[in-house]
Amino acid sequence: MIRSTFFRAFRFSRICTTAPVFPKASLLAIRRWNHPHLQLRSQRFYSESFTLGDEIPPEVANLNVQTYHEEADTLLESLSNQLEDLSQKYPESVPEVELTQGVIQLELQGIGSYVINKQPPNKQIWLASPVSGPNRFDFYQNEWISLRDGSKLLDILTDEVNQAVTQEEVRLTSSD
Repeated sequence: MIRSTFFRAFRFSRICTTAPVFPKASLLAIRRWNHPHLQLRSQRFYSESFTLGDEIPPEVANLNVQTYHEEADTLLESLSNQLEDLSQKYPESVPEVELTQGVIQLELQGIGSYVINKQPPNKQIWLASPVSGPNRFDFYQNEWISLRDGSKLLDILTDEVNQAVTQEEVRLTSSD
């Protein structure tokens, strides 16, 4: 009996040498400690609500994938065109703008590099900004809005582009 208990305990833990010393509940804790991947099956790594704990609006949760792609592509194409125009007018302020496969890479002089990209699994557009940091935006009420703080993608970008382009007031829009 002791030998079979020893082998059973040895399977659960690489630390213990004798099974009668450990109660059954302790073996379970040791097993989880030695095999953390066993715990991952019961945990969720996605969110059903946004950061504030409120419910996601039905308009966001039920957004059609085709509509998401159309709206996101329209916005990214429009932003790319507007930023390209700025880059041609003020190459010292906006030295680089590139749209490739749903990702805009933008360089603003004196501020840094931006990445604006689609996230199809979440039906979001993500912004990585050296000024305001990372943020994600959902298509809500015909605008790209952060459900975390209510900020609008175009407002954030407009403010930050205006910090780099001081020669004129820039107003970015969702269409050309």
